[in-house]
Amino acid sequence: MANGFHETPEAARERAERAQQAEQERRDAAERTVEDNLATRDRLNSEYFSAAENVKPSPTQRECDLLKLGIPLDEREPSGAEPEHEFQRRVMEGRLSHNNPYETRNLGSEGEPRRGRGRPRKQPEGTEVSG
Repeated sequence: MANGFHETPEAARERAERAQQAEQERRDAAERTVEDNLATRDRLNSEYFSAAENVKPSPTQRECDLLKLGIPLDEREPSGAEPEHEFQRRVMEGRLSHNNPYETRNLGSEGEPRRGRGRPRKQPEGTEVSG
């Protein structure tokens, strides 16, 4: 048994218990991650719907009726929505706090290099590319 090919029943039991404990810890961590993701999603959804229920359409029906009759509007009624730049920033930064495979682009990053126009063309057989 000293050559390492055979293990004692106690060692096998300990190894099985360690493997089972590691699997349980991995499962618990995965369940916590899923619960955190669901809680974050629910919080973001409730924030969105609470903000959206206070918004009315712009232009309102009254404003449309006045414009249709040829009466110019001095000032439009506020719709109750957040400012456009704030909305764009929130949308572009809208990601979960961890483990999100999707990256959103940063509004302030105009200097990032763009991807090329695809693959380079194939060279005909017998020609070498010098580079």
